Amino acid sequence: MLSQKLIAKSDYDKLEAQHTSSLAALTGAIQNVEYTNLKAPFAGTIARRHVDNFEDVSAVQPIFTLQDMSSIHIKVNIPETLMILINTNDRPNVFAMFDSIPNQQFPLSFQEVATQADPGSKTFAVTFKMPSVASFNILPAMSVTVRGSLPIQDDAQALGVILPAQALIETNEGRFAFVVENINEKLGTVKRKTVTTGHITERGLQVLTGLQQGDRLIIAGMSKMSNGMTVRLSEQWNR
Repeated sequence: MLSQKLIAKSDYDKLEAQHTSSLAALTGAIQNVEYTNLKAPFAGTIARRHVDNFEDVSAVQPIFTLQDMSSIHIKVNIPETLMILINTNDRPNVFAMFDSIPNQQFPLSFQEVATQADPGSKTFAVTFKMPSVASFNILPAMSVTVRGSLPIQDDAQALGVILPAQALIETNEGRFAFVVENINEKLGTVKRKTVTTGHITERGLQVLTGLQQGDRLIIAGMSKMSNGMTVRLSEQWNR
């Protein structure tokens, strides 16, 4: 029409601009229709609904809380006193236990570990994965007890004293325990003993050498202890 001079150039330009604007509006309308379809990032169960029908929503606003019930993730906070003793090559046996399901243990597999401690609690978050259990209705946020131990390879490793990890102190010179010797009445002398440790078990940390049966161990206030210090025994010492 323009080439045949059946329409003015100004009118043609105006119609072309309207056509372009209409195409853009159509494209936007098609996209808006697509936005009305909610697509879940994974197959799961809707745990919570955050909006009602016909309610206006905005971008990135939560609509549903979706849970993948094929497995449960369990997060455990490990204190730094234990974290420093864990070898990256260790493969501990870790189990979950629930108070309402007595005498049963559910195996866990390692998922991930935080390499930076929580600034408040000084603990490291370790996440384990537990497969869904068909016979029990185990749901997220339930209370759980997690226990782990390293398999003992031979009889030699089975020997040794089992202590809580906080009963030892570690410096650049190695790991130590403080014992009380030369006890007279309620007074004794502190002696620092160098120890070698083995694996972490469900009962505590293996001390392979450095301690003997009958040693009286100091398990609190080790940072204030020094070799040869005189200490007073508490009333609970002989209990």
